[in-house]
Amino acid sequence: VPHAGAGQIMRWNGPINSVVDLNATGTGFQNLDDDHELSATIIGQTIRAYQNGVEVLTVTDNSVDKIETGSPGLSFFVRPGGTLNAFGMKSWGAMNA
Repeated sequence: VPHAGAGQIMRWNGPINSVVDLNATGTGFQNLDDDHELSATIIGQTIRAYQNGVEVLTVTDNSVDKIETGSPGLSFFVRPGGTLNAFGMKSWGAMNA
């Protein structure tokens, strides 16, 4: 069953609940389904997210707290009224390009 989506690019500052929405622009993820591939790149301070190879979100973090090192992460959540009965990933990977 396809699901409508959105998306945010956030910076996690380390402590629990210490996150900053970087206010990415773009269409966001749309009509997510089992065979869709989501990916992201970080080049310098510019972060881009893709759905099936098409850029859907981009943001440049020029703040003093910008990400310069660390490990990638991916997080999902369900908005109020949503359900978890069709929610998850088939695989996950990260690489240093």
